Amino acid sequence: MKNKSIYSVCITAAAFIILNATSCRENIPQNSQKETTSGDYTITSETSAASSKTSAETSDTADTTTLPVNAITSIVRVTDKNGITVTDADGIDVTEIVISENKITEQTKKPIDETQTQKPQTDAPSAEPEHRDPVLQTLKMTWLCDSKDATLPVGAGQLAAVTFKIKEDAPDGDYNIELLHGDDSDTGSFVKYDSKKKYSNLDGGIISVGSGSAYDDNPSPDDYDTYANLSNACANRGETVTLNLNAENIHAGIGAFTLKIRFDSSVMELTDISQGSVFDSISKGTFMTNPSMNQ
Repeated sequence: MKNKSIYSVCITAAAFIILNATSCRENIPQNSQKETTSGDYTITSETSAASSKTSAETSDTADTTTLPVNAITSIVRVTDKNGITVTDADGIDVTEIVISENKITEQTKKPIDETQTQKPQTDAPSAEPEHRDPVLQTLKMTWLCDSKDATLPVGAGQLAAVTFKIKEDAPDGDYNIELLHGDDSDTGSFVKYDSKKKYSNLDGGIISVGSGSAYDDNPSPDDYDTYANLSNACANRGETVTLNLNAENIHAGIGAFTLKIRFDSSVMELTDISQGSVFDSISKGTFMTNPSMNQ
């Protein structure tokens, strides 16, 4: 009777053990598996979101180990080389907790192609506009006295004022305004009332466009008879500028003169020419231009 009781107790204990083993297997998370073979055993990993929670909940009692950033905690079942789950002495599956780092692969940066980078801006164009060929225009002026008593005063004075307008598209630069003899000789510019011609020296002027300053006027030559010259001036695009036609060493009895002015009409236009202050004390006589200008 005693042996029968012992037998019943053994059966009951075995049933309890089997029941507990079954319960443990049912509590293992059934998520995706990953097998890793090492020696005679294969570890099958099961990643579980619940395992991360379990790790967090037990962090107070576990060793204070700093986990890698983005760490993944997994419960793995240990298997032998044949894929059979290893159990302990009580028949319970052997498991391990594995912590692995979820490495984020940084996108490889593409090297900068220097040929595709934006090129630096080139230096601003020079203030010097492109060169263009001059378009020369000549104006001829002639003065004749009314009588022998109305010849030019002896000495020096202003014969005329010549006004130019600089064009809006005129390039910056220095432009010669030529003063030439009326008959293309050096003896026909000034004529005495008795028709004798007087030898004369002539100098033109310079208009400086865009520079903001003018050249000094030409000095009188050391050895000369009658000397005439145009003054220098400066102006900007769109502005008007006046040059003075002056004369020095005017001999007594000069009753006429003929002079030419030549300029670049692509840069400026001659807008006016008028008699100078030397005529304030005498009769103005006859003053003509060719082409004609409004007086």
